Amino acid sequence: MRGTTRAKTRGRILALICGGDRTAGELAEAIGISASAVRVHLAGLAAEGLVGHDRVIRGVGKPAHRYRLTAAGEGLLSRAYLPLVDSLLDVLASRMKEEEVEELLRAVGRHLAERRPRASGDGSARVRAAAELIEALGGLVEIEPSPAGATLQGRCCPLGAISPEHPQVCRALEETLAVYTGLPVRERCDRTGRPSCRFDVALPAVPA
Repeated sequence: MRGTTRAKTRGRILALICGGDRTAGELAEAIGISASAVRVHLAGLAAEGLVGHDRVIRGVGKPAHRYRLTAAGEGLLSRAYLPLVDSLLDVLASRMKEEEVEELLRAVGRHLAERRPRASGDGSARVRAAAELIEALGGLVEIEPSPAGATLQGRCCPLGAISPEHPQVCRALEETLAVYTGLPVRERCDRTGRPSCRFDVALPAVPA
């Protein structure tokens, strides 16, 4: 159990840093453990070449270190499945029409959602559950208000490496979130530069 907890904490740290450079204090606050415990994990990750850091001068006091993901760290987050998925999508695209590939991936997205208990509670609770689901899949998102309800804004896309060539994977995750939450979801992912997730979730109107 201890090893599993350690691995989950390391994975969470990598995902958070993937979403943007962080200090040990910021990581500790996000994860809910002490800054000293985070530094132990960071030291191990740095020794493995997965994270690096830069010193930042912040007025009075000791300089802070902001930790960033190295190329090896980025590769670790994706190397277990992305090359296989990328090749699979290339083969599908060569044998099927674009709309057929998208419908197939939407079916995969529905299947992924149906393997889990549906999100429950009011609309806000289900949006939070959707964010937790994305993070369980290796992403990192923040919940932002939107005119329709809420937006899940990703800072570290678990499918970013393949989404520019295969945007259907974003629609697959859109389908997963819609089925999982029971709410209308529309993907507006940014697939340029360093891709990031963006899903608009429509919340039911609250009776007056």
